[in-house]
Amino acid sequence: MERLTQQLLVGGEAAIAGVRGLGGLGKTELAIAVVQAIKGRFRGGVIWLECGPLDVLVVQGRLAQALGVELKTNDLAGRADVLRLALRARKETLVVLDDVRLGQLTQIKYLLPPRPPCAVLVTSRRDDLVGLPPQSIMQLKELPDVEGENLLAALLADANVSGDAKLVQAIARELENIPLALELAAGRAARLARTRPDPLPRCWMT
Repeated sequence: MERLTQQLLVGGEAAIAGVRGLGGLGKTELAIAVVQAIKGRFRGGVIWLECGPLDVLVVQGRLAQALGVELKTNDLAGRADVLRLALRARKETLVVLDDVRLGQLTQIKYLLPPRPPCAVLVTSRRDDLVGLPPQSIMQLKELPDVEGENLLAALLADANVSGDAKLVQAIARELENIPLALELAAGRAARLARTRPDPLPRCWMT
């Protein structure tokens, strides 16, 4: 997660791409963890936009509402100019574009805030995000099964959380052996362990 936070704080742009269904710890969950870690650095706050199946015009409208500005045209470029001017007038703001989909890829440039003063975090199942430099896109890939299980077991041991080997194996596979997802699951297990005698079965659930 350090790479993502550094990219946002230094370069102003980052993306979590290529994440498949993660049983409660998907790309959105990872983005939430990143935002929680650095939101205090953005004096203008965080604007979270759910893109999903929405038309880019609709997403622009929601951003305008969050900024308190009016968009008087349906021209994507013109609307983007108004939004960027409003964002430049704010203090440092983190904009999150969550779940950018295939139909929005070529138009994502109309949603990107000015960098600086803003930063943008994009989540998508795709890695061909037009408008973001390739080096800013973090492609999440799974480890081989044994490596994923060993990593989760080690993370849990470091957090003083014990668990049945078969359960560790099942959780690692449910999370597709993605290192960052395993790290977050172990952290959640450590927090749950303070109040629950059996935190492991719940550590990967929302």
